[in-house]
Amino acid sequence: MRSTSTFAATGLAWAALALLLSANGGVDASPVFTGDGAQAWVSGLNEYSVQADGRPASIAGATSIQYTRFRPSEPASVPVTYSASASSTPTASGASLLELRARATSPDPGDTVGVRTPYPLIELGATWSNVVATVHAPADAATPEAVRLDFEVAYTRPEAIRTEDWGSQFFHRTETLDVNHSSYILPSEGGRILEGQTAVREGPDGLLHMGFHLDLPLSADGVSEQFSVGLGAQIPALVEMTAIDNVSLMSLSLKGISLPDGTALEAAGYTIEFESGLPAPPTPPEPSIPEPSTWIAWTVIAAGSARLIGRARAA
Repeated sequence: MRSTSTFAATGLAWAALALLLSANGGVDASPVFTGDGAQAWVSGLNEYSVQADGRPASIAGATSIQYTRFRPSEPASVPVTYSASASSTPTASGASLLELRARATSPDPGDTVGVRTPYPLIELGATWSNVVATVHAPADAATPEAVRLDFEVAYTRPEAIRTEDWGSQFFHRTETLDVNHSSYILPSEGGRILEGQTAVREGPDGLLHMGFHLDLPLSADGVSEQFSVGLGAQIPALVEMTAIDNVSLMSLSLKGISLPDGTALEAAGYTIEFESGLPAPPTPPEPSIPEPSTWIAWTVIAAGSARLIGRARAA
């Protein structure tokens, strides 16, 4: 019995979702973005691309995956078409900060055994990393103790292929959110991965939406500690025993910036700047462990001190 896919995207759905994703609204305030911590990349099917000169990382084309069946004397191949792009564009224009798009289609290859060449997996990611926020207070106000950044992630629903022949399950894709260099697999409705996260819900665009926030304590000068956010995805381009039309759309947007009392930062007269790509803060040194010779030396000193103290008391 052949397996079935729980998700099949048509070209029309792909175009509609992509259009709605690109129209995702942004923060009401007008922050300033500087630095070079915005990076994006795409890799897979013998191609590699990085974001450069304002252009997103992207790959696209058609190829054949070479593989064998149960007997090495039965070589086979299956055609694959694919496209993928990744961008990190922190701007005040209201567009998404981070955006990933990928699609791969292939027919049912039957049973595949041994090495598949090229390896049928597309990987992509986008990051906004090592970012420091600086808040400027109006003339008649004090620097706040902290600010809150509200983010929203929009992404395709996690789906799986159920292989009835073997009673196993293969996930169509893995989509992750990275916050301060910790990675979380994005959940379905009702799933929770972060403290303070809003409930995962389906939007009118057909994507799942999840909100989360980062609270940034500020110094007396209005400067925060570093933070980082990122998106990642792994998209199979070939799955045993099933035909696939595998679509992944993801975006991360900055939806709001507020003071500790909930007032919008801009409404209170404050401004904010973000500088990314800064050197990572130094790692605190690990406590040193004395060498054996050092232990011996301290033992001799301690013993000598004890004898001197004992003689002094006897005198």
